[in-house]
Amino acid sequence: MPRILIVGGGLHFQRLLLDLSPDIGTTVLCRAGTLGSVQGIERHHAVVVLSDRASADDWSAAATAVDRLWPVDRIASFSEVDQDRAAAIADRLGLPFNSPSTVRAVNDKRETRARLRAAGVESLPHRPVDSVADLREFFDEAGPPLILKPSRARGSIGISLVRHASDIDRAFQRSVTASGPRIPPSPLLAERFVEGVGLCVDALTHQGEHHVLAVSETVVDPETQVDLAHVTPARLPEAAVRAVTAHVRAALDALGVESGLTNTDVILSPEGPVILETHLRASGNRIPELIRLATGTDIVRLWLRQIAGEDVAAVPELRRARPIPVHSRAAAVRFLTTGESGTLLGIDGWEEATTLDGVHHAARLAQDGAGLEGLQNDSSYLGEMVFVADTASQALERAEAAVGSLRVRVHPAEGPHGRRGPSPAERSSSGGQ
Repeated sequence: MPRILIVGGGLHFQRLLLDLSPDIGTTVLCRAGTLGSVQGIERHHAVVVLSDRASADDWSAAATAVDRLWPVDRIASFSEVDQDRAAAIADRLGLPFNSPSTVRAVNDKRETRARLRAAGVESLPHRPVDSVADLREFFDEAGPPLILKPSRARGSIGISLVRHASDIDRAFQRSVTASGPRIPPSPLLAERFVEGVGLCVDALTHQGEHHVLAVSETVVDPETQVDLAHVTPARLPEAAVRAVTAHVRAALDALGVESGLTNTDVILSPEGPVILETHLRASGNRIPELIRLATGTDIVRLWLRQIAGEDVAAVPELRRARPIPVHSRAAAVRFLTTGESGTLLGIDGWEEATTLDGVHHAARLAQDGAGLEGLQNDSSYLGEMVFVADTASQALERAEAAVGSLRVRVHPAEGPHGRRGPSPAERSSSGGQ
């Protein structure tokens, strides 16, 4: 029976791992702040909870104690929050996992950029930014537009687009203070903004070989750079897919990724692909579901089988993805958003939209009465709809049409000096604004 120490929370991934086989045993080591994301506590051999203020030495000591009482075969970690702890524990116990230096390089965008440049993979103009003066100097040097981002954030938190010199102060203040649940503010990185097609590349690395399982296309809001939609497969010619997959493999090599699932955000510019960031985990925003619908491959289950110790090198899903992913149909997800702030009064047309041709899944993510702060990050979504079709263009068009048919009604927040803005009818908006 494989004995797996899960470091950190993991929402449904823990349950899915246990569902693979009754022979799998798990113990969870987590901080108090993530205890709520430990599912099925009664199914784990033990759940060890540390203070949110526990040191790295405390984590290693706790893991060593677990291993002494319940010898561990494997290490798993399902989100970025405690991957550094997991890597250190695996290194101490001599168990397979990505190295501490790889985890640090992937989860810190400043170090990602340095690694890619040192390896000769990319030379995108970028600079660590610690002050408004730093940002202004880089703006003058590199020229607009620039992207400013917290180096250790995720979920589009704190991303700012700098198009003009007048944007610099606002962008710096927005990005330097950006935070979220278990995402504190972090040092900033400024990069030259790259125009092109947004992509998400999902790969499973096994025994050092990077198997690209899907290349999905991403549609973003032009001002906030928050994701609005994804479609699998990306609407690209085969030559472009080959170029992107080769570039991502080179980046994963440069970062030292040795095993596990990764998702890498890429811009395919006229000059070629450019890495935005990568993650040592499954994609969010329902992308694994799109991949399953389009290719038949359950990438999360494949990853969990690897975590459980299976040699997945010869499974049909990996063989089928060589040299590039193969799709039998297409799937798209479109998120309902609004730029308005205030109180959500309702979403007109929702029930009708959920019955349209090709709809696979639809869910409201914000209920009437919820407070809205415009489109800030992927926590701002009001709803999501997944469509399937024969082609990527058709799937995306169906999703766009469905969300575009919706009408979001918002009671506006109070304006300056306590005055109210226009009436809700005046401030209603169509989906995807």
